[in-house]
Amino acid sequence: MVFMRFIFSFPLFPAIGLTILFPVIALGANHASKEICLETRTLPQSPNPSSRDVSQEAHTQAEATIANVSQEARTEIELTIADVSRKALGNNLDLRIEKFAPRISEEQVRAAEADFDPDMSFGGTLTRTYADTDLSEIDSRGEEMSAAIGKRFSSGIQTSVGVSASKSKTDVNTVGETDEYATSANLTLTLPLLKNRGREVNTRNISLSRNNHKIAELTLRQTAIDTISQAQILYWNLYKAQQELDVQKKSLELAKKFSELSRGRAKIGHIASIDTLQADAEVAAREEWVIIAENDVRNRRRSLLYFILGRCETGITVKLLQKPTYEKAVFDENRLFLSALENRTDYLIAKLDIKNAETNVVYAKNQTLPTGDLSATLSVNGLGESWGKAYENAGSGEDYSGSLGISLEFPWGMKKDKAAHQIALYENRRSRTRLFQAEQNILSDVRTALDNLTEADKRYHTTTLSKQLAEKKLSAEERKFGLGLSTSYNVLLYQRDLTDAAVRTISAVIDYQLALIHLDRVTGMTLERHAIGAEEF
Repeated sequence: MVFMRFIFSFPLFPAIGLTILFPVIALGANHASKEICLETRTLPQSPNPSSRDVSQEAHTQAEATIANVSQEARTEIELTIADVSRKALGNNLDLRIEKFAPRISEEQVRAAEADFDPDMSFGGTLTRTYADTDLSEIDSRGEEMSAAIGKRFSSGIQTSVGVSASKSKTDVNTVGETDEYATSANLTLTLPLLKNRGREVNTRNISLSRNNHKIAELTLRQTAIDTISQAQILYWNLYKAQQELDVQKKSLELAKKFSELSRGRAKIGHIASIDTLQADAEVAAREEWVIIAENDVRNRRRSLLYFILGRCETGITVKLLQKPTYEKAVFDENRLFLSALENRTDYLIAKLDIKNAETNVVYAKNQTLPTGDLSATLSVNGLGESWGKAYENAGSGEDYSGSLGISLEFPWGMKKDKAAHQIALYENRRSRTRLFQAEQNILSDVRTALDNLTEADKRYHTTTLSKQLAEKKLSAEERKFGLGLSTSYNVLLYQRDLTDAAVRTISAVIDYQLALIHLDRVTGMTLERHAIGAEEF
């Protein structure tokens, strides 16, 4: 979906603007129309209102649209970490797309297994031959029906059993009519002696497709892990943005109160007028911080809702019920590494890639051999003047035929097959190197996650202490200001220090939650941590 944004500004109402997002979608004749997301925004006045001529009709339509959108009932949803995880599993578009991969690979397994299904064939033929010579006139008519069933076995042997029945009627004007009936049953057996011999060679496609199906399932599992992790990260980012907005609002209130206090003290001559100017400037600066924080909340709320609902939603507010908790966690690096080796999908996929590479090596090596086949055929025939007589003669076994043959074929030098074998050997070595790389990545990821967790733990304690000290410093500076021993600049500076300390404290708490999420992800334990089974995605 591609969104085109058109912004309309109306001079008569410079404080009101309308932003409309039009989804541009290629729709077929039977496709339903898609949802259009509307948002109302307050836009600044145009620097040159007279340069835009907006008709009264367009102005009226815009006013009606704004009124309809603003009157929509805003819905509030309450969310916890468990809520966003399960909603994302059910609605996230990336996960919904990835769910098709295991189904496709499962059908590919069935298609590969179909190579060993029996093949059946049926046929019928009607013929007529007419010849007129000086000596005789010959009119010959024939009917033939045949049926056969063949099967290829995993060892490479191919068999075929067939039956046929024919009837011919010949009319010669000098002799008369003669009827002839014939039946035949045959068995054909082909045994590869060199190339394409062996179960592992002939079931290669089945082995590869089954491994690929497992890879598709592991990829889906990883997508689910990534989806849950990202949903939780978006949850905590929104929580952080909301808390930072509260901090900025409190900081603004402090600045406003101090500005009022400064004016009162300036009137009675206790401070210079420049101090009131500093206080007013600080109020303006902190109003900007609030505006930025409010926009950050809107953006993060929109990102979270889109991620967990899988569609664009407007008019929804979010109440986050789950608060961040701090519990000192102690982990054993060796156990985490072993757990990651058991659960990390990239490591498990690398092991399956090695199995595929080994299968390809066996197959490619076999293909370097010449084609040598041993074939045998046995036929039992029956002739008679009627169907009954033909079947009776065929059953006696007196009329039979058989053949035994061997064939040998190979390209000169067999360069193509030898090159394919060498490529398979290189692929096998590369897949083993990738497995080693996956092991090293896991070890690095686990250590990095533990280091990040340790850092977040230390930051939590230091930022909490820093905030407490900033509160005490501000309180002491305010008392000095009241006694005329400090300036407004110092008080405002300490207010900023307190705001920064509060923001850092929030960041440290949230970063600790994010570090735990990352640790679960790099050890492959996200699903188990939240008791989510494969049937839920």
